[in-house]
Amino acid sequence: MHPWVPVLFAGALVVSAVTTTALGVAAWRIRETPGATSFLGLMVAVTVWTVGYLVGLVWSPGGRFLWEQIQWVGIVFVPVCFLAFAMDYLGYDDRLRPVLAGATLPALATLALVWTNPWHGLIWREQSINTVGGLEVAAQVTGVGYWAFTAFAYVLIGVGLGYSLRGQLNTIAVLTFYIAVFAMLALALNLHWGYTGLFNIGVVGFMAVGIYVMAVVSKPLYQSGGAAQVGGLGLPLVVGMIAGMVAAAVLGLVIALPALRLRADYLAIVTIAMSEIVRFSFLSGELQQFQLLGTRVGFGGGSGLILDYADPLTAFFGAIGLGGAYSGFVDAFEVIVPNNPKPVVDGLVYGIVLLLFVAGYYWLLKRTGESPFGRVLKAIREDEDVANSLGKNTNRFKIKAFMLGCALMGLAGVLWFMRSGAVTPNTFRPRITFFVWIALIIGGAGSNTGSVLGGAVFAALLYQGPRYLKNLIDTVLPNASAPPGFGPAIAPLISNLNPAPLFFYTIDSIRQLQLVFMGLVLIWLMHNRPQGMLGHRKETAAGIPLTTASAREAGGSDAEASARTDGGSVQGGERDE
Repeated sequence: MHPWVPVLFAGALVVSAVTTTALGVAAWRIRETPGATSFLGLMVAVTVWTVGYLVGLVWSPGGRFLWEQIQWVGIVFVPVCFLAFAMDYLGYDDRLRPVLAGATLPALATLALVWTNPWHGLIWREQSINTVGGLEVAAQVTGVGYWAFTAFAYVLIGVGLGYSLRGQLNTIAVLTFYIAVFAMLALALNLHWGYTGLFNIGVVGFMAVGIYVMAVVSKPLYQSGGAAQVGGLGLPLVVGMIAGMVAAAVLGLVIALPALRLRADYLAIVTIAMSEIVRFSFLSGELQQFQLLGTRVGFGGGSGLILDYADPLTAFFGAIGLGGAYSGFVDAFEVIVPNNPKPVVDGLVYGIVLLLFVAGYYWLLKRTGESPFGRVLKAIREDEDVANSLGKNTNRFKIKAFMLGCALMGLAGVLWFMRSGAVTPNTFRPRITFFVWIALIIGGAGSNTGSVLGGAVFAALLYQGPRYLKNLIDTVLPNASAPPGFGPAIAPLISNLNPAPLFFYTIDSIRQLQLVFMGLVLIWLMHNRPQGMLGHRKETAAGIPLTTASAREAGGSDAEASARTDGGSVQGGERDE
C-alpha cells in the first residue's frame, strides 16, 4: 500500500464528517418542514459514526477500542433514523409507526451489547490492532450479535426504501437458507478434499440418495385416489432422515471399496459418473413404483415425488411438546406481518434451525480434525505412502472418512429439499456439485471456518446476489427496458459510446450469465489466491506444547524451545481447523 493511501482515507472521513455536519445544520434551520427533524437525526448518527472512526484512527492504540465503541452510538441509530426520515418525507402509512417505535429497542440493546462486549463476546469474539500500509486499524472477529444487528439494519433500510416488511423477512429467510445449506455441503466436502485429499465431484448424487430414501421412509402409506402416485412406509421424519444418511453412507462405501484405490482424476471420474447413475436410476420407470414390505412405494420416475408428509417444523415442535407455543408465536407475529404470517415465520425459524445444523457440522469436523483419526487423514492427504510406511491402514481410514462425508452430504440434501413439497431427479444435476466446490475454493480447503465463510459468500454474492441486484435495479429504474438481444445491446456502445443498453441487457440476462460470473471469479481465485480466503493457515505440529521447563529455564523463548524440540522448525504444519 502506498504511504499516501492512509492520508486519502483520513481525508475522505474528514470530508464526510464536514458534509454530514453541514447537512445537519441545514436541516435544523428548516426543522418545521416534514422530514427535516428525522433527517437531522440521521445526519447526527452518521457524523458520530464518521468522527468516531476518524478519531480512532489517529488515537493511541490504547484508546482505539474505546472510539470503536463510541462510533457504534451512531451506527445503531442510522437505520432507525433512516426509516423515520423515509416515513416522514414520503408519508408512509401510520401503521408502520409501531414498527419504528419497536425498532428503537433492538438498537438500544445492540448498543448495550457493544459496551458490555468484554463480558460476553456477542458483538466481537476477538479484537486486535493490525497495521495496514502504515495505518493502525482495529480488527475484530465478529460474533452472532453483530450479524443479528446487520440483518436488523437491512430490514429497516429496506422498508425505508419502499420494500415491504414481509418481503424483507422472506429475503432474509431465503438467504439464510442458502448460506446454511452451502456451508454444510462445503464442510462435508472439506472432510473429503481438505482433510483427506479425496477428489469427490459426485456431491449431488449423495444429496439425491439422502432425500429420496428419506421420502420413501417417511411418506404416508399409499392411498388410492390421492394426489401421490406412490406412498412410503409412514415412519417418523427423524427415522427418515437417519435412513437417508445411512443410505448415502452405504453408497459411499460401495463406491469407496473399488474407487479409493484410484487417485486424483480417476476418482473424480468415478464419483461424477456415480452421481449421474443415481439421477438416471431415479428417472427410470423400473423404479417408479415397487413393493416394499407389502407397501406400494417408489421413486416416482421422471415426474418426481410429492413430499406429502407433515410439515417438518410443525412435526418437530409437536414432538417436543411445543406445538401450541409455536402456534401462539406465529399468531403474535401478525403484529409485524398482518396477513398469513406463518410462511414468513416458518422460513425464518427453519433458517435458524439450519444454522444450528451448520454449528453441529462445524463442531463434528473440528473434533474430527483435532483427533488422532483426523491427523492420519491429513497425513494421507500430504503423502499416503509415508502414512502407509508408518503402519496406518490408509484404505480403511479413507473409507471411513469417505462414508462420514457422504452421510453428511446426504443429510444436507434432506435438509435442503425436505420442505420443498416435491422433488424431481433432474434437480440433482452436476452443477450443484460445482457450486459446492466453488464455495469451498472461495473459503479455502482445509479450513472449517473457511468452508462456512465460503458457503456464505457464495450463497450471498454469486448464487442469490445477481437476483437481488436485478430486483433492486428494477425497483429503482422501473421504466428501463432491455434490448431484445446482444446485437442491439452492443451496437449503441460501438456507434455512440452509449453503455446503457448493454448494461440493461446484462441486468436483464443476469440469471443466464450467472455461470459466467462464477467462472470469472473462479479463474481470478486460481490466479490470485488459490488457497482461498482462509486456506493454508498454520498450526503447531503437536497437540500439546513442546516447550520443556528446562528449555525455559535456560532462557530460550517458547518459539525457540519449540523449534529445538520439533526438529528445528519454529513453524509447524498447516492448520486445519
